[in-house]
Amino acid sequence: MSYLGLGRKMKCNKSNRLQCGLTLVEVAITLAILAVITGIAYPSYLQQVRKSHRMVALSDMLAIQHELERGYDNGYHFEQIVSAGTCSICDSQTTRYRFEITAGSTVTYIIKATAQSSQQQTKDSCLDDDKSMTLNALGVTTPAACWGQ
Repeated sequence: MSYLGLGRKMKCNKSNRLQCGLTLVEVAITLAILAVITGIAYPSYLQQVRKSHRMVALSDMLAIQHELERGYDNGYHFEQIVSAGTCSICDSQTTRYRFEITAGSTVTYIIKATAQSSQQQTKDSCLDDDKSMTLNALGVTTPAACWGQ
């Protein structure tokens, strides 16, 4: 008889040969444990993926602001950086975030990154109802939860 679990002698086995393999109960228990671990780990993994893409978008917004300030020449030239929601200097995937620069009423400009639903970025837990993050010329950011404030 094997003590390492490599084989078993079965009482009903008349030829007394070692039987190798797993029983159906052992397989079912293993699958149940795997399902529980997957049920907990996968949603957490997806949230971390969303968070990493959010961090890239935040970095891109700061890069846009830097480029606007660096290139200031009696006015900001938005169209050279962002056109039709696509940023020419950004690392973010266009399927995750759409960028927009608008002239503000009380500040010079507002940079806005809107999460896109095609990659489920809109399910990011820090985003408000409008699913966007903003940064204005004065450095004011929203929502605070996304910016780590």
